Amino acid sequence: MKIFIFKILPIIFGLVGFLILIRRRNKYPKNSLKWTFWLSGLIFCSIYIAYNAIALGLDIYYKMDYSSFDLNNNGNMEMSEWTDDAKIAMEKVTGDTARAFAPIVGIIYSTVIAIIVLISGLIWSNIVKTNGGRTTHNNGS
Repeated sequence: MKIFIFKILPIIFGLVGFLILIRRRNKYPKNSLKWTFWLSGLIFCSIYIAYNAIALGLDIYYKMDYSSFDLNNNGNMEMSEWTDDAKIAMEKVTGDTARAFAPIVGIIYSTVIAIIVLISGLIWSNIVKTNGGRTTHNNGS
């Protein structure tokens, strides 16, 4: 249950937001203010899903690597099963707080990149608007 709440639920929320935004993709004309907000929201959801999916994949990989050292498959690591490699695998499973805080850190990373996209989209839409729809600078010379 713990892995569902902290690892899979953020991915589901991101997918729901992504699907809602994809469904509304034809509502806004390109190079408009609403389209710029739509694009930055889409990029936010995409990066958030990817960040949390990578954290989930690493978590599963490290747990599978650690469980491979359980030779009698009883779910417990006994003293006869402890090796240096098993200790390193256990440290990877228990010592990485980045995977634990992936939903929170993913929001921060996604927000920063989405704001960069939003600002550049706003600048681009203002350039297009001031040039009357032309995107090249043709001075006639």
